[in-house]
Amino acid sequence: MVVFKAAAHNKTPKGYVEFAGTAVIERHAQIEQEEAGRNGWA
Repeated sequence: MVVFKAAAHNKTPKGYVEFAGTAVIERHAQIEQEEAGRNGWA
């Protein structure tokens, strides 16, 4: 995976990106979030 970060041009954010590095995904997991008040969760 190639990683980029937002970069400002003349101190103004204009959607430019700057190379930030590379990454390797070793594993993944599905994470679910319960809605507040559902199934007894607050």
